[in-house]
Parts: sequence; C-alpha cells; structure tokens
Amino acid sequence: MSLRVIAEAGENHLGDIDRALEMVRRAAGTGADFVKFQSYNVEDLSPETPPEAREWVSRVQLSVDDHRKLRDEAERSGITFLSMAVNVRWATVLQDLGCKAIKLASVSLTNHPLLRFAGEHFDEVFISTGMGNVEEIGEALEAVGDRAKVTVLHCVSMYPVPDEHASLLSMTYLRERFSCSVGYSDHTIGNVACIAACALGAELLEKHFTLDKTLEGTDHILSADPAEMADLVHSCHRVAAQLGTADKHLSEGEMEARVAMRSMFPAG
Repeated sequence: MSLRVIAEAGENHLGDIDRALEMVRRAAGTGADFVKFQSYNVEDLSPETPPEAREWVSRVQLSVDDHRKLRDEAERSGITFLSMAVNVRWATVLQDLGCKAIKLASVSLTNHPLLRFAGEHFDEVFISTGMGNVEEIGEALEAVGDRAKVTVLHCVSMYPVPDEHASLLSMTYLRERFSCSVGYSDHTIGNVACIAACALGAELLEKHFTLDKTLEGTDHILSADPAEMADLVHSCHRVAAQLGTADKHLSEGEMEARVAMRSMFPAG
C-alpha cells in the first residue's frame, strides 16, 4: 500500500517566519512527505468575524513572500511544500508557486468555486471532511470533477478529539461510498489514531506538527514534535508494509517450512 504523511505546521509557527523555516527543516528530517501551511490573511475574513479571531489571524498569517521562502526551503530540504487555501485567490498563489497538490480544509467543503478551481489546476486535491455530511462530501467531489485526483480525508473538527469521537471506521465508509482514495486528518493526542488509520488502509495521513508543545495556540497539545513525528512516519510505514494484499497465500518461508512441520505429526 502506498502511504504518504503530511506534517501539518499550520499556525504553529505563530507568524514567525524563522520558526516556520525551521519547522520545514525539522519536518524533512522526520521522513514526512509534505510540510503543510495555511494560506489566508485577515482580508479573507467575513465582517462578522469576532475581533479576537481577527487579531489571531493577523498574527499568524503568512505573506506571499513567506510562502515563496517556505517553498524554497522545502525544496532545499527534500520535502514537498503544501498549503491549505481558503479561496481561489490563495489557490492561484499556490498554483503560481508551482504546487502540484493543494489541501482544502473542512470549512471549504461547500466552497464549490474553490473546489472546481482546485480540480482544474492541481494534479492532486486533498479534502478534509470534518463538519461535513455525506451529501456535502458527494457534492464536493462532483465540483472537483476528476475523482482520481482526490483524496478524501476523514476528519473530526474538535481540538483535541477524544478517543471515543475519532470514528476511524468512517474512513472505510467514505472509501466504499465514494470509490475514492481516502486518508485521515488527525486531531487526537498521540500517534495511536494515525497508526490505526494506517492499519485500516489510509493512503494519506495528516498530523499536526510543532517544535514546542508549550507554545501558545490550540494546536500544540495535539501536535507531534519532531521525535514523535519521526516515530509516526516509521511506525505507519511498517504497518503499511505489514498489510500485504487482501487474499490468502503462502510465503516462500511457509512453503519451505510446511513440508518439515507436517511430516513431524502424521495425520490420523
């Protein structure tokens, strides 16, 4: 099974571009395939946005030049730069930066202009489904168009998610319902849910990533630090290798052993 892992830097850089660049380098060292950021600024917010939320976005927003620096650092470090765009304007920025894949957050599940743009201009579209119902997910896939380029990520939009609400079997339901690639965007604490999702056949895993869990913000507590992310990547690739194929066959070692083993105890 092919498996890829996203180290979700998100807002955990707290608007500090030097910290964000260090996160790129440290994410690359974990073996993750992507390091992901978030593309928006205060101008994208609705007039009804509370002042405290507006202040937070002003603090953590990244400029277009910041995006370019992060992309370049990712290329130097050997990891793929990825970002979540909240609208077509930011998706165009990512396209102009040469991104081949785009992440769309749960909040954009009903943003059909953005979904259509992503389907038309990117090779891969990763869509989180937190807060979305089955009908909205189906309509989102129709908006993207080419289902072969989409990976639908099961996600629960709580921060953090209690174990009893993780609902990992929703991922296999989405695969069967929509005949598409599926993955898991994790908001639980620790690595157990991601490893379990991998055992259920996730093709893409997204885990929040931080350099310091004591920093300000809601995401640090549920994020993996570099050592935890490296362990997650290693463990999940082991699980993916262990899954094998959905049949029953004898390995070469079993073929050699069974003659000797069966001869020890004759039938009867």
